[in-house]
Amino acid sequence: MKRIAVLVIAAGFLVVFAGTATAQTTETDIFGIEIGQVTGYNFGTEEIGVGQLMGLHFGMTDAMELGFVFIQGDAVDMPNFSLVRMTYFLQEEFGFQLSTGSSGANNVAGGLGVFTSPIRREFNDTLTTSLRLSFDYLVPDMATAVSDGIASLTISGKIAF
Repeated sequence: MKRIAVLVIAAGFLVVFAGTATAQTTETDIFGIEIGQVTGYNFGTEEIGVGQLMGLHFGMTDAMELGFVFIQGDAVDMPNFSLVRMTYFLQEEFGFQLSTGSSGANNVAGGLGVFTSPIRREFNDTLTTSLRLSFDYLVPDMATAVSDGIASLTISGKIAF
């Protein structure tokens, strides 16, 4: 129950500060590809799991991206996820992301997270490369206990047009 309270408080802070923050330019104007490594603590199995991440992102507005994110894990401590992810940039290097989709055998999955892009480079306003660090709380099965989710840390690289 404590974990749910912490997530609700964190989401509340994001909503409060989202109104006061100035939205910045997204990394993706038209299309972007993200590839990375995911490491997470599974509260259900009480073990650490790893997986690979691949994402296809599309620019929607100056402050928002929409993407399809796939996490390939060991299917025990890190399930396989297929997610639709909405990414909102609060600053040029910081924002939050909301995910929904499926995991494993037709389980409804979801997630909430924050990210930072400490290294970002733009070339002639057409090509952007970045290193992204993100922290997400992923829930592999929304029908069961939300407290049995996965606290994951992701490091990824992104190239976008």
